[in-house]
Amino acid sequence: MNYLYRRVEDAADDIEAGREPWERYEDDNEPRDVDPKRLAFAAHLRLVAEALRAIEWVDSGDCVPGDEHDAIDACLNGGTT
Repeated sequence: MNYLYRRVEDAADDIEAGREPWERYEDDNEPRDVDPKRLAFAAHLRLVAEALRAIEWVDSGDCVPGDEHDAIDACLNGGTT
């Protein structure tokens, strides 16, 4: 999946910071208020990213099949396994 989980984590970071992706590398970013629904969505993206990472590691042979199940369950169940 070519580290897709990292791009999803980056999206969650940007949403939580209330910034556009191109602002990520600017030094003068002021803290911004972020809508609570966006923060909740960013939290969900973090669960998705963890499931993607677990799947990728199993598929690449770094982990054994089944190691991804807890991360997938957590994603599908809102953070609880």
